[in-house]
Amino acid sequence: AMPMIAAPTSMDAVQPRKSGGRGQVFACYSPRGGSGTSLLAAALASKIAQDPQLRVLLVDLDLQNGSQSYFFDVTEMKRSSVLGLKPLIDEILVRAEGHLERVPAEAGAVISEEILLNKCFRRDNLYVLCALDDPAAVDDYADPSTHMEALVQVLSNNFDVVVLDLPNTVDMFTAPALFQSDRILVVTPDDIPSQIKVARMLNLVLAPMIEARDLRVQERCFLVVNRSGKRKLEVPMPVAIAAALPDDKKFIEAFVEKHQPYGKVAGSGYGKAVAQLSTFLGVGGGAAKK
Repeated sequence: AMPMIAAPTSMDAVQPRKSGGRGQVFACYSPRGGSGTSLLAAALASKIAQDPQLRVLLVDLDLQNGSQSYFFDVTEMKRSSVLGLKPLIDEILVRAEGHLERVPAEAGAVISEEILLNKCFRRDNLYVLCALDDPAAVDDYADPSTHMEALVQVLSNNFDVVVLDLPNTVDMFTAPALFQSDRILVVTPDDIPSQIKVARMLNLVLAPMIEARDLRVQERCFLVVNRSGKRKLEVPMPVAIAAALPDDKKFIEAFVEKHQPYGKVAGSGYGKAVAQLSTFLGVGGGAAKK
C-alpha cells in the first residue's frame, strides 16, 4: 500500500455550466456495505443544491437496492426512475452507432432539457433520479457498460453538478460511472476491517482502473471517514482524506426518517461536515482556492 497523503485545501470552484458545456460529476462509493454512502450522496447533493445558480442532480445507481426514493419520500418512483431514460439512451447510442464520443452530439436530437427534467423527481432546487422501480429490470440492459457511460455523459451535459450514489460493487454498471466521474468519494467507517477492505479495493481495483486511462488516482479519489469525525486512519491508504463525518443520529432521524428539508438540519454536526466537504469540492457557495 502507498502511504497516506494529505488532501489539498480544496478543488477549483465549480461554475454554472455554460451552454453546451459539461457539469461536474461526483461519485460516492464504498466497497463496504452499510458505510453510509447513500446518506452522504443525498446530503451532499442537497447541500450543493442550496446554491441557486447550480442545477444539481442526484442519481441512485444502486439499481436494485437503492435508498434515495425512501430518503426523499418519492411516491411516483416509476416516473422518476433511471429506467425511464433507458429507451432514450438506447436510441442515442443507435444514432451514435456505438461511438461514445458522438453521444453528446446525438443526444440533442433525442432528448430535450424539458423531457429530462420532467423525468426527474424534484425537491426544491434538487433533481433526483431513483433506482429501478422494478429490480428485475436490470436484466433488460443488454450492454450495461456502454449504456451507463452514455447515461452519465447525457446527464452531465444537462446539469451543473451530478452526484452519483453507487452500490458496493465494481461491475459493468458502476465502472463506467466511476470513469466518467471528476471526483470519487470513497467512504469508509473507521473500524479496522472496513479500512482494510477499502485499502484493498483502492490498491487492487480502483487505482489501476483509473490509471489505465492515464488519470492520477490521487487527483480523482478522496476518502471520507464516516461515523468518526476524526481525520485519522490506522491502515495506510493511497489517497487522501477529504472529510470526516460524525455519527449524528439526530441528523439521520430528521433528514432520512422525517424527510425534513436539508436546510433545517444543515446546522447539525453531520450537516457542517458535509458543508466543509462541499467547500473542498469547490461547491461550497464561495470561490475555492486551488
